[in-house]
Amino acid sequence: IESNNESKTYIVVIYGDNNGDGKITILDLANVQKHLLKKSILTGANLTATDTNKDGSITIIDLANFQKHLLKKNNISQS
Repeated sequence: IESNNESKTYIVVIYGDNNGDGKITILDLANVQKHLLKKSILTGANLTATDTNKDGSITIIDLANFQKHLLKKNNISQS
């Protein structure tokens, strides 16, 4: 955002969208699995987006939330 010759940048987090493409897909689920297996570690906003139950850590519960969302059994809350 720019105003009066001043610029500020804000990061918007969509919970569940850990790759930043604006959608919650199987690719996001794969990122959670890789993170839990320590094959690829998520950081910053991507890590925040992965914490679907907002408890401060990424666990199997978050993975289950991704699975339920993709199977249309539950939605990942944005609030």
